[in-house]
Amino acid sequence: MTILSRRLAPCRTRGVTVIESACTAVILSVLLGLGLPSFLASVQRHRVEGVMHQFKTDLRYGYSEAIARGQTVHVSFSRSAAGSCYVIATPQPCPCDTSGLAACSAGSQPLRVVWLPADAGITLESNVRQTTFDGRRNTVTPAAAIDIRSKGPAALHAIVNIVGRTRVCSPNQAMAGHPAC
Repeated sequence: MTILSRRLAPCRTRGVTVIESACTAVILSVLLGLGLPSFLASVQRHRVEGVMHQFKTDLRYGYSEAIARGQTVHVSFSRSAAGSCYVIATPQPCPCDTSGLAACSAGSQPLRVVWLPADAGITLESNVRQTTFDGRRNTVTPAAAIDIRSKGPAALHAIVNIVGRTRVCSPNQAMAGHPAC
């Protein structure tokens, strides 16, 4: 009688089985595989936009320094296998060496040096080696076009006109929020 009158307790398991864990891992890896490329592209776009924002801010700084000092301020561009660089200097231009340092001659003072190493995945390229802000005439000569690109499709194009204004556009419409070039 005691055996029949006893209630059998339901079997309760705790934790997950190996099959449940494997299914969860497969689903997560598929979702990660689908989302990772768009996440990396988004990171590249934000990095390109960040470098462009920094570049525009530095140009405004150089232009305001030229006006405040009443002298010329030069922006020199260089690109090598090691990376890209620009140097804002006064009163004489300072080129950038291959290690990202300003190579100024006697009497020149670098105001800003920006180095983008090649392994960072962002490059800066200009159609001119140097542009000059004239603090007495409030002009920029020559006008310049600067491209900031990532290894992927993210790219922005900046045009600096003769009065120092910078217009930014997207060369292949890969950057939302920027007009097409």
